[in-house]
Amino acid sequence: MPLKVLNINQAVRGQFLANPSGYGTRPCSIRESTIGFFSATDGTRLYYQGWGSGEPVVLTHTWLRHSGMWEYQFHALVETGLRCAGHDRCGHGRSDAPGGGYDYDALAVLLETLDLRDVRLVGHSMGGGEIVRYLSRRGRERVARIALIAAPLPALCATPDNPGPIDPLTSQVFVNEIRSDRPRFYAAWGQASFAPHLGNRVSAEAIGAMLEQAHLTSPAWLLTAHTVQGAGATITTTLP
Repeated sequence: MPLKVLNINQAVRGQFLANPSGYGTRPCSIRESTIGFFSATDGTRLYYQGWGSGEPVVLTHTWLRHSGMWEYQFHALVETGLRCAGHDRCGHGRSDAPGGGYDYDALAVLLETLDLRDVRLVGHSMGGGEIVRYLSRRGRERVARIALIAAPLPALCATPDNPGPIDPLTSQVFVNEIRSDRPRFYAAWGQASFAPHLGNRVSAEAIGAMLEQAHLTSPAWLLTAHTVQGAGATITTTLP
């Protein structure tokens, strides 16, 4: 059977937001939760969390965030009887933040460490690229279906044969702003992400919580990620 793919662009709709206040009817048991660390292939310590039991769902986060960005979806999905897991990518959140040597391959180690099979992979933005990279290198043996939410595919920056992504010059502007005033860049990015000026109902506290996650992101990772993705080098997400 072909791999089932759900590609969601522009905004998240449907099942995950269908019941934002009520969640499900199944209580989440603390005894079903696991929080800990696993080791990447180079020994880097990476944080992960897992909730619930049942069919597995692994959610991968966007850049500047960590697995905590899926807090509300974790609750909703676990209460419907699913098992949810997520990790903090190297240089994000509670994972190690080395000075260099960043790659895009922790998802494979997570699935093997937890021995997850018939898994549903859900990725937002950069997390979607992480999923496609995994499939292009490891195949679909462990994977039942995927959901790509506003994923920058097949690469971060636009090329003549793929003009949709951001302009390379815009990417370089991001790098320059991160180097010169990272807190200001985060603040502007937070406002652009939630767009309260367009009438979106979001609290200042919610934006602040997102920025707290952003400030945990390693500057070394930020600069490496934009340089490598912008150059179309090793952190490419192009399928063979």
